Parts: sequence; structure tokens; C-alpha cells
Amino acid sequence: KTSVTASDLGRINRPIWVAASTHSGEENTVLSWQQQLLSNPALAEVLLIIVPRHPERFDEVAALIQHSGLSMARRSAAEAVDSTTQVYLADSMGELMNWYALADVALVGGSLVNVGGHNPVEPASVATPVLMGIHTQSCQSVVDKLASVGALYQPNNPFYQAINQSNNHDKQENKNPQSVDDKTLMYQQLKYWLSHLVAAKQAGQTGAQMTEQQQAVLGRQLSMIEKVIEQYAMQNNIQDVSQDLN
Repeated sequence: KTSVTASDLGRINRPIWVAASTHSGEENTVLSWQQQLLSNPALAEVLLIIVPRHPERFDEVAALIQHSGLSMARRSAAEAVDSTTQVYLADSMGELMNWYALADVALVGGSLVNVGGHNPVEPASVATPVLMGIHTQSCQSVVDKLASVGALYQPNNPFYQAINQSNNHDKQENKNPQSVDDKTLMYQQLKYWLSHLVAAKQAGQTGAQMTEQQQAVLGRQLSMIEKVIEQYAMQNNIQDVSQDLN
């Protein structure tokens, strides 16, 4: 069998979501969500890509997928993805940004369990909207910034501003949203974005714009620092020359 490439997945005309940098205890949740999505006739062709954080867990995650009953293809085995593939195990290294760029929605791992969350800027930088759980203490300021422009959804994040999205889907599914647990809220947002790909794309684009702006600001700051260092060095050189002349 030939190796599956990022371009091969990109040509599949179906919704794609990625669960990236996942840890033990997170894959079962995303597999459950995938099963729920597939039970919806409108999302019956959705593809889940799982990218475990640690290579030593690749086989463990493969076993979890098999146990779930979902059909799987593995990157390491060069197994082709076809219309019947429901989960793609990206058990490879150095390709994370490819999967982020291909996905319509990205779940960033380490946030459903108490790890602290991994970098949401990576999917945001390629215009992919982001989902994160409540455990984001290692990157909370970035999470809040992306949430404030609607590029990242985190349950009950006070900064979250949805883009062109009413809360009707939440109200219809939950008469009392306060009683809904965090993972249910995340699943509802995942389902919404996968069912409304235009809205998902808009959310992703705002994330890309924010990361570009932040990079531009950082670039200007670094440029200013370099100029100060150069001026300081020039002043020191002038002083050294003056002392030599004296």
C-alpha cells in the first residue's frame, strides 16, 4: 500500500476534525464524540484524525480505536484512507502542522485531563478553529486572547465571543445550560462547527489574523530591542575610541 499523504486527506470531500497531542484519558472521550457525530445523518462522513502526544502510546491508542468499533487507518502502516475510514491514527512524528491545516476543527490535547494544555497558536496560525478543555493553566493567557475573538472555544470561558453564531443550538439541546458538563458543551461546539463549516472557517480566520498581528507586534519589539542594542554598542565604541585618542 502506498503512504497516505496530507494532500490525499485534503482531497476527501468530508468534514475533518483532529484531536492533537492527546494524552491518556482523552482518546476515549474523542472517540465517544466521533461515534455521536457519525450517528447524525448530516455528519455521517466525518473523519477524526488522532495524533497522540507521545510515540510510545501509538499502539495503545490503536487498541482503543479498535475497541471502539470505529474503522481505522494508520499512518505508520501506510494504510489508505477511503470513504469508510472513520478514524485516522496519525502515528508519525513531525507532521502535526499538516493535520492542523487539513482539519476543519482542532481539539488541542492536554486540556481534557489535568496536563495544562498544549499550544493553541499552532492550529490558530493555519486558520483552524480550536477547542480546548478546562485544563489550560500552562497557556491560559493565549487561550483567553483567542477565545475573545471567537477563534477558540473553551467551556465557560468568560472571554469567549462567538462569531455569527446564535446560542439557539445550545438552548434547544439544553433548557438549563448551567447544568451541562464541560465535555457536553465542547461536543456541542464541535458539532456546531462541523455542521456549519462557513462559521468554522470564519472563526479560524480570526485566529490566523490574531496570530499574525501578535507576530508582527513581536517582530516590531525585537526590532526596537536590536536598535537599542546597536545604539548602545555604537556609543561604547565611540567612548572606546575617545579614550584611545586621549
